[in-house]
Amino acid sequence: MCPVLTFLEAVKRVLVGKPFASDRLRNKALPKRLAMPVFSASALSSVAYAPDEILLTLALAGVASVTISPWIGLAVILVLLVVVASYRQAVHAYPAGGGDYAIAKQNIGPRAGATVAAALMIDYLLTVAVSVSAAAQYVVSLAPSLQDARVVLAVVGVGILVLLNLRGITRGVRARAVATYVFLAGIFTLCITGIVQSLSGTLGEAPSSRFEILPDAGFDAGLVGLAGGL
Repeated sequence: MCPVLTFLEAVKRVLVGKPFASDRLRNKALPKRLAMPVFSASALSSVAYAPDEILLTLALAGVASVTISPWIGLAVILVLLVVVASYRQAVHAYPAGGGDYAIAKQNIGPRAGATVAAALMIDYLLTVAVSVSAAAQYVVSLAPSLQDARVVLAVVGVGILVLLNLRGITRGVRARAVATYVFLAGIFTLCITGIVQSLSGTLGEAPSSRFEILPDAGFDAGLVGLAGGL
């Protein structure tokens, strides 16, 4: 074997691990306490950055545009209700498991299945891109000295996700479940603390409330400029 290929094979074994047959994982079911946090991580990740990005984008369009944020929140809630209702039906109809592609293909047809598969691929790509980019930005906010390394941090994050998925969703599942539970605990603590402080009159001003948002060229003409800039 070529020395280069031998070296790459050795690197792959170190990073990814020894190969294993996919059939070993096919019938391996996860308990609910692990399956729920692992398979809901994609949706929960949106909670980490979506409100921040929505408010920031509206602020770029002007202070008046921020007033429509409650309606955007209501629209998001309605979409979530539809998604939850759809998945409840899918779980009841396919208790042994069935992805969106399989469900669409069996009930509507192959073209519908291919359309759903394409939509899922786009969704996964965008989720990874936006989530990792937001995570890199938050790391930089904690350590400003890493400002010039944002792209490197994002690439490393994507690489870690690739390695985790190459080893299978059930491998390292406990670590991912713990991370999700810690995130949920943090969100609940944040909400409860804010509600208690608001009711008791001790809710202070956010440190960022004094900041000014300076839009780039093309974003300074309200919603019209925002749409043109995007």
